[in-house]
Amino acid sequence: MDGAAHASHLDVVKRLHANRSEGCTSSAMDRAASSGHLEVVKWLHVNRREGCTVNAMNRAAINGHIEVVKWLHENRSEGCNADTIAGAAENGHLKVVKWLHKNQGEANARLAMTKALQRSRFEVVLYLHAEGFEALAFDDNTVFHDPCWELAQWLMANHAEQHSNVHDAVSMAYVCHHQGVVEAEIKCPERLQDSGGSCHITHAFEKEVRDRFVSCYCLPEGGLSHVTRLLDAYLDEVSAKWTLVQSYKQTSSLRLMQYIIARHPAAGMDQFYGRWVFNAATKLVASRGDLTALQWLMESYLPNAFMTAAVDATATNGSLRILEWLFERHGDRCYSGGMEMCGALENNHVEVVEWLRMHTVPRAECVRMVLRSAAKAGNLVVVQWLCEESNADAEDAFVHAQIRRQWATARWLLTNYALPSDRIEWKAAAEDGELAYLQFVHSCFPRDIPEWISTLAAAGNGHLDVLQWLYSELGMKLTERTMSEAAENGHLNVVKWLHINSCKGNTWSMDGAAINGHFEIVRWLHDNRDEGCTEMAMTGAASSGHLEIVEWLHTNRTEGCTAMAMDEAAQSNHKNVVQWLHEHRSEGCTAAAMDGAALEGHLEMVQWLHTHRREGCTTSAMNWAAREGHLDVVKWLHANRSEGCTTLAMDRAASEGHLEVVKWLHDNRREGCTVNAMDRAAVNGHLEVVKWLHENRSEGCNADTIAGAAENGHLKVVKWLHKHRSEVYTQFPITKAIANDRMDMVLYLHAERLVLTAARLVSRYCLPEGGLSHVTRLLDAYLDEVSAKWTLVQSYKQTSSLRLMQYIIARHPAAGMDQFYGRWVFNAATKLVASRGDLTALQWLMESYLPNAFMTAAVEGAAMNGSLRILEWLFERHGDRCYSGGMEMCGALENNHVEVVEWLRMHTVPRAECVRMVLRSAAKAGNLVVVQWLCEESNADAEDAFVHAQIRRQWATARWLLTNYALPSDRIEWKAAAEDGELAYLQFVHSCFPRDIP
Repeated sequence: MDGAAHASHLDVVKRLHANRSEGCTSSAMDRAASSGHLEVVKWLHVNRREGCTVNAMNRAAINGHIEVVKWLHENRSEGCNADTIAGAAENGHLKVVKWLHKNQGEANARLAMTKALQRSRFEVVLYLHAEGFEALAFDDNTVFHDPCWELAQWLMANHAEQHSNVHDAVSMAYVCHHQGVVEAEIKCPERLQDSGGSCHITHAFEKEVRDRFVSCYCLPEGGLSHVTRLLDAYLDEVSAKWTLVQSYKQTSSLRLMQYIIARHPAAGMDQFYGRWVFNAATKLVASRGDLTALQWLMESYLPNAFMTAAVDATATNGSLRILEWLFERHGDRCYSGGMEMCGALENNHVEVVEWLRMHTVPRAECVRMVLRSAAKAGNLVVVQWLCEESNADAEDAFVHAQIRRQWATARWLLTNYALPSDRIEWKAAAEDGELAYLQFVHSCFPRDIPEWISTLAAAGNGHLDVLQWLYSELGMKLTERTMSEAAENGHLNVVKWLHINSCKGNTWSMDGAAINGHFEIVRWLHDNRDEGCTEMAMTGAASSGHLEIVEWLHTNRTEGCTAMAMDEAAQSNHKNVVQWLHEHRSEGCTAAAMDGAALEGHLEMVQWLHTHRREGCTTSAMNWAAREGHLDVVKWLHANRSEGCTTLAMDRAASEGHLEVVKWLHDNRREGCTVNAMDRAAVNGHLEVVKWLHENRSEGCNADTIAGAAENGHLKVVKWLHKHRSEVYTQFPITKAIANDRMDMVLYLHAERLVLTAARLVSRYCLPEGGLSHVTRLLDAYLDEVSAKWTLVQSYKQTSSLRLMQYIIARHPAAGMDQFYGRWVFNAATKLVASRGDLTALQWLMESYLPNAFMTAAVEGAAMNGSLRILEWLFERHGDRCYSGGMEMCGALENNHVEVVEWLRMHTVPRAECVRMVLRSAAKAGNLVVVQWLCEESNADAEDAFVHAQIRRQWATARWLLTNYALPSDRIEWKAAAEDGELAYLQFVHSCFPRDIP
């Protein structure tokens, strides 16, 4: 009963009370109060005698449940501790702090002030200060957790005289502002008095079309006073919901901005919030090329305020006219010389790029990123200019020029700089057919041979001239995979050339050609080669709808197909193929056929299978149709089939925002849903679905739902959850919002006093890179405390911050560690960053932290996460330092990272002792290509693979193994196949073992 009360399961509490004798303890009411479950608290008070302890009001107050606190005060005698107010203050619960201060004589308000300061709860600080606590309890150990530049400046402006170290609080501005912006602000302190604003949070607006029409076209400019009054009354309501930025974002209306400012002037705002609004607005109007609105903002709204982002937005949008106006009229008010050229380069605004080149010089810390953007855009003029004017990182530019296929730029960099040969992208150049570039690179590095995958790239993309050069000039080998790449991609001329040059092949050549519809190659291989194909040829051709190839293979080849042929053809809605297979082949299909057709919304196909086939479907049919919003399919399955669905149907429909499907399932089915329905609907921003579930279902949501909605920027959902769902956990939303640059979300959550997990924020965004020594000192002091608690691995696990890892290593270098422990840390860290796909962090660990250490787990981590880019980088740059050929393919297989699996198959061969486990994973994943490859290449344990294929219901894989290996009948999973309705598989097994009875 204690646990049920804590989780707010009042129905369970009541049932246990009525039917069981165990009862509960005082923890029941304590924990219910802590979680804000007032109805449970009231019921326990009336119906049980255990009562509660002071922990009830303590925890309710600390967690911000003001109604519970009030009720306990009025109806219970336990009270709370003197320090309770401090916990509420620390968590930013202003209403609770006010109530406790007024109603609890034992409240320790002085400790509350200290806690509020330490957690930067400025509203609480202001309230307590106004209540007579004049002294701000700064000391040498005070840590400021709020990263807002404007709030820090407010503190300095109001209390610098009382406390000299208030000035250090300003250094926290580094959290939210670029270093150059902070420096510009410090150089112009008079700008601190230029603007105003209170943290004005709006919710999303209704009647959007009407609001937009009125604000754009109907704002009066004199005359018709009755119209003016009517529109003013209407817009008073509208503008109460909108900030300055939101109004322009929705309407592009200068008039509406002027209307809003007339009713909420800058003079009445907090000055720091007002400057944030100003910068957000100037950035937005500049990005839309609206010079009139920008001129009004700069010359009428805040005529002296400094702009931090307008130049960047203008350049990114390509508005040369606005750039010229800004520099001519307000050059001293614009932050430039930073990253503004990047957006212009990457969006190919050539005129703007040239203008910026003539009028600005990138700051030293920005040169690398500007040069990278120029290289990616192939702007050789800017690349040459930056390389000549500064000590630029040519190697980084060279790498990114090749990644974006800017071969002329890459060639210039290679000509003019001594770059390492291991940075050459041979494969990418071969894919593009850049023979001249490859020949030039070879002339620079005559002893270097491209990686063998370059031949596959050339063959797969039909670049015969490149392939011939690699073969004849560099002596690169032609492999079976070279032939199959050419065949499956339809390059018959390459296939013929490979054949003339005695290139070996395998069955995948014809399989791949058939799957991709290259009929001419299928016939040529049949006539001129003897490798043949497998049943995957007809199966894949059917799946892709190539009926002509299916018919030809049926007539001219003997391999046949599997039930997967009709299954996948049905899912792809190739009705002619399905009908032909039904009439001419005996393999039939499985329930996956109707399931797949339902998933894709092919109702006619579902109906045809229902009429002509007996395999039926599973609950997945209705589940998937609901997820995809195919209500017609859901209704038909409900009316004509008996399989039904599971809770996944409503869960998935809600997740995708299909409200009509959710309503229909609620009205017509009994399966219901789980908490995942509201969770995923909220995380994906489907507010109407969330509201409907709240009003009509009882499952609720999880505690961390609000954090997911905040991370994705769904402000309407966050506001609604915060007001209507008591179970949501409020510790992480603001951190998620800041980490994803959701400023409107941050302002709302801050106003609601939600907790900011400052360690993660500071470590990820605020480690300084030169300059501003007072910022460095404050952050160093803060991070000294943080890093003392974290290892290298823990720091990255908590923050994903390369900078914090670098900070920790700078203070605890590898040279000072036990060498074996150091290697263990290195391998744990490389595995973690590789599993998260963080190439920058991995590169630093391998090339700067321990540049010679051997890695035991990074390849496995990258493969498990599906990070192909990292795998390619590891093998190209550090192949001799990576342990591979082991279990790395297992994770990729079981997580269905098909591209990674194929890449590993081409680049690694599992060690003999690992083959069994890799084959098992392939069988469990139903990856028939890998199963066939391992069985053909090694003496693999087919029996073990067969068992696990059946356990995971991979019937096509199990059938292939049973067809090709002598497996014992006692390994047949008759029961599992019967559960899945796999009649075709059972019939096939029976044909293999006619004397065996299930």
